Amino acid sequence: MKFLLFDKLREESEEFLKEPSVEEAADIYEVFLAVLNHWDINFYDVVNHSYYKRDEKGSFSNNVILESVE
Repeated sequence: MKFLLFDKLREESEEFLKEPSVEEAADIYEVFLAVLNHWDINFYDVVNHSYYKRDEKGSFSNNVILESVE
């Protein structure tokens, strides 16, 4: 099952790259929720942890990507 989910996530991501839209983003979101459900991961725990990581390590919002860690 997990491989099917990741194949679907890849497919939806590729569709979004070709035609970015709310509809395609919603498709990615639905697959993401299915991935979380498959591994019994709470969505709100993910959101809260993302806030923690953003505070500790930053985010993609400034278009800065970490290339390495020394």
